[in-house]
Amino acid sequence: MGLSLREKLKNAGMASGKRETKPQSQDCFVRVSRYPLKDLFLRDPVPAQALERIDGKPWQGIARQKWLFLDTETTGLSGGAGTVAFLVGLGYFDGDDYVLEQLVLRDYDEEPYLIDHMIERVREHPVLCTYNGASFDVPLLRSRCIMWRRRMPCEEGHLDLLHPVRRIWGLRIGKCTLKNVEETVLDIRREDDLPGAQVPERFFRYLKERDFMLLEDVLRHNVQDICSLPLILERLIGAHMNPLESMADAQDLFSVGKVLEKRGNSELAGKCYRASDRGSVAVLARKKLADLERRTGHYGEAAQQYERALAIRRSAKVHIAAAKVYEHKLKDLDRALEHTRKALLVSDGFDEQVKMDIQKRYFRLLAKKRRQENGNS
Repeated sequence: MGLSLREKLKNAGMASGKRETKPQSQDCFVRVSRYPLKDLFLRDPVPAQALERIDGKPWQGIARQKWLFLDTETTGLSGGAGTVAFLVGLGYFDGDDYVLEQLVLRDYDEEPYLIDHMIERVREHPVLCTYNGASFDVPLLRSRCIMWRRRMPCEEGHLDLLHPVRRIWGLRIGKCTLKNVEETVLDIRREDDLPGAQVPERFFRYLKERDFMLLEDVLRHNVQDICSLPLILERLIGAHMNPLESMADAQDLFSVGKVLEKRGNSELAGKCYRASDRGSVAVLARKKLADLERRTGHYGEAAQQYERALAIRRSAKVHIAAAKVYEHKLKDLDRALEHTRKALLVSDGFDEQVKMDIQKRYFRLLAKKRRQENGNS
């Protein structure tokens, strides 16, 4: 007769409920590195005006030691309830040093210790700076705090650099991954860098093999992420405060001009548009400058800039914009008619309603011109 299930368990050493267990972890792994301030400079304090231009929201000036630069490496790239941050990188300024702390899980049971370390640093340095952290890193860490019945402190501010970077450099560099920004803006080249898509697999492999060397590439990858954040922030400050001195590329100057105009700094925006009047963005710069001059009441300059934009590329929209200035502000019906006629000639790509509106404008101007001539005869 075969053995019962109880006998089988007893033979396997499990009948008494005893199991082989590893020792309970008392902390996560913590690695601390220090870098001289001259290599990772950030002005002190970061001025409120710069932050407001960068973020588009009210800020106060932030002392350098208050910033906490944060980036995570996780078990999944799409988030979700099962995603865990197995590495949290934290950078902050301490005197003349930039301190980089890396909190690493050697196993899942170390997560509450990692979270406690992270919470302590957020309390000490309550202004966060991340790269896509508003959408990914911070919500993930908050959810993990809740899982372990912790409360993540309310930060005094959070500046996510991804969106300002896209606004300023996206036109020129396209995809604004952190690596691409490092190469094209900071002129930093990563050597033998582990691709981010391979990070989760590397951690799972470590859990199986228990060889910490498997995580060294991940830690080096994270070091570069955390060291790049203050450098990008400093570049953004220069771009928004002194664009003509800190930027040379026409596309970048045009992009920062658009941001400054939206933030209400028309004078500096106009200077950026004039400085970017070359290369591939010349026509865009002239059009934006014309619109700006029109809104600020400089109608003669606006008309001139519309004409300069049309000298590069004919556009029905620009012709109509010029026609409105000539008709309503400069009282020059001949030029208004001429621009409306030219708009009709280049309106093939528009739908029928737009074409009909341009035709109505043309015939209305023609009738207005005739009445004017009859009144003068």
